Amino acid sequence: MHESGRTPSMDGFQWLTVAWSPGLPGNGWCLRNAICELFDWPTGSRNWRAFTVEYPVGEDVERLVQHLGLVWLDCQKVAADPTLQDHPGVAFYDLDLYEIGHCLFQPHARFLKPLPPFLQAAHPRLTGVAVDITQAPRRPGNQEPGFKPRYPVPR
Repeated sequence: MHESGRTPSMDGFQWLTVAWSPGLPGNGWCLRNAICELFDWPTGSRNWRAFTVEYPVGEDVERLVQHLGLVWLDCQKVAADPTLQDHPGVAFYDLDLYEIGHCLFQPHARFLKPLPPFLQAAHPRLTGVAVDITQAPRRPGNQEPGFKPRYPVPR
């Protein structure tokens, strides 16, 4: 349940993006996959099916972050208040080589999981993290194996 008193859902969200594909291998469902994992929405659920655009553009992503009640942290805001990282969220990257973006669910925004190797080759640049501050914070000692802090961990 969010601060607004409602459970996050895709109800009422309208996509503005017209379906398109950059012609790259793989698929463009990373936003759907990351958001559904963040909120534990099962594959095939009503919320999962509401993702009707494979490669949404930035305007839709920004609107969706707001619609779901997530808090957007650009890299400067994250560094200014590291406690905001102590929540799960979705990390957003620009893949300059392909001129597209990518996102990935993060169980703990302070300790970002790395992108797969084939995406590392695309010169990813972290643009920000959308966190769900209503989900329980996770202490730095509870991160999953293999996580590496992106920012200094306060002691």
